[in-house]
Amino acid sequence: MKTNIYIILLLIGIFTSCKKQSAVKLPGSYLEYLDEKQILSITAAGNEVWVLSSTVCNTCSVPGYVSSVPLNYQLTKITGNSYKVDEKTRVGKPVRDRNNHLYAKGIDYKGIYRINDINDYSLIAETSDLMVNDFVFDNNNHIWIWGTTGIGYWDGSRLEVYNSSTAGLPTDIIHGITVDANNIVWAPLDYAGKGVLKIDNGNRSIVPITSIPGLSPDNYLANPVADDAGNIWFSTYAFASPKIVKYDGSSWKMLPSDYDGYIIGRDQKGIVWQTRNNSSSSQGPTSLYHFTNNEWQQVNTSESKGYIYTVDVTDNNIFIGTSRGLLVK
Repeated sequence: MKTNIYIILLLIGIFTSCKKQSAVKLPGSYLEYLDEKQILSITAAGNEVWVLSSTVCNTCSVPGYVSSVPLNYQLTKITGNSYKVDEKTRVGKPVRDRNNHLYAKGIDYKGIYRINDINDYSLIAETSDLMVNDFVFDNNNHIWIWGTTGIGYWDGSRLEVYNSSTAGLPTDIIHGITVDANNIVWAPLDYAGKGVLKIDNGNRSIVPITSIPGLSPDNYLANPVADDAGNIWFSTYAFASPKIVKYDGSSWKMLPSDYDGYIIGRDQKGIVWQTRNNSSSSQGPTSLYHFTNNEWQQVNTSESKGYIYTVDVTDNNIFIGTSRGLLVK
């Protein structure tokens, strides 16, 4: 699963230590610099584009209990044809607030930082024992956190944690978080029929997984994304082939398909994107679609060398992140 792979890659980087490397001259273009790097996230803010990437660390000393390949993480800021890089970034994926300011979790999963510029990050929220997978902003510009042990809510001065101990939730494990156009928070809970948590003006309820057509207690939802029309899109797991589920504010629907489909996010203009694995020989998503004019429209990604993980847009371009570099359309 894409979400779990992303988390594992970050954890690998946390539990490794790298020897200090001397500075090297950067390539002339950001496409050359990001070539063959794994692109973990793309966040556009106006016509600036921020890219979180990873590479294998060849100089890392790895503890004996870590069997996976250690990674380095880089944060790249692209402005027009120029770019700047933090090659040992201490923050993760940039997230836009309601005013188009950028924030990010710590690369060690601890705390939330405001991004002032490349290599300039200010801690704005301590998260204590709640390690941060991801977070979103609600309509009040407050932060809702997808944590490793529940959900966090930061109102600008205080952190509240909702989990099995503090709020009686059936599990501490969730698979993403989003806030819809009506300021309702949605968080899919763990597998084995835990359902979807809904928080509406402080009132918590759970949508049973079996109340969603086509799903069984063995299924679970993940990667929720809310669009401006009031729809919420989810990826569905525990199928032989991953599917997509949509909630339109009143009813749930599973999208019929013969392919593996994954919701990968919403761009800065409010468009929802999905990737598909349309090839019987591919082990990952290689095609890209956006939901426009009430239909899924495909983007030509024939130039891509790897699996497609992430996307965002500016006024003039589509930035596509893959397992082997950045593609710009």
